[in-house]
Amino acid sequence: MWFAEAVIVVEDCADRLVVFAPVGGAMQWSEIDWATGAIEGPRPQRRHTTDALKIIEPGAQHTTSLFFSEGMTGFICWYVDIEEPTQRAGGGLVTFDRSLDLVVGPDRQWRWKDEDHFAHIQRFGWITSDRAAELREEAHRVVARIEKGEAPFDGTWLNWRPDPAWARPELPADWSTVP
Repeated sequence: MWFAEAVIVVEDCADRLVVFAPVGGAMQWSEIDWATGAIEGPRPQRRHTTDALKIIEPGAQHTTSLFFSEGMTGFICWYVDIEEPTQRAGGGLVTFDRSLDLVVGPDRQWRWKDEDHFAHIQRFGWITSDRAAELREEAHRVVARIEKGEAPFDGTWLNWRPDPAWARPELPADWSTVP
């Protein structure tokens, strides 16, 4: 387990799961030495800087996050993590981030992020070149959706706001146990 984050379920339906990760929510975070592949952690941390609304589509090899300024005061960007399909496990979700990301501005202009990390995970043998090609294809499918303004890049979620009564989410004591 390299990373864990406490979230609040916003919507859980057949075509998507939407969760909210507010500033101050509990996390566990590991550091990766990109020169050697050594992993240190995880260590407790609190979410900082941005509130995130995360949209997970069943079977998709990515998660799309909408990042907002703390307190949901302004939309910053969409952030797409290319990853293994999310699976439900016990009371949580499990995925594996594959390091290739897309950052999409409010004007839907996009750019690659962490292509160097993506190259490193291939060098470390964490994924095969065939799997890397499949993940790159997934990223290009997402880019096509961005360029067409399809959901979730259509602005549908930009005005969503959390219930002010919601408590800051915490991780359960058994957060690192995956059934």
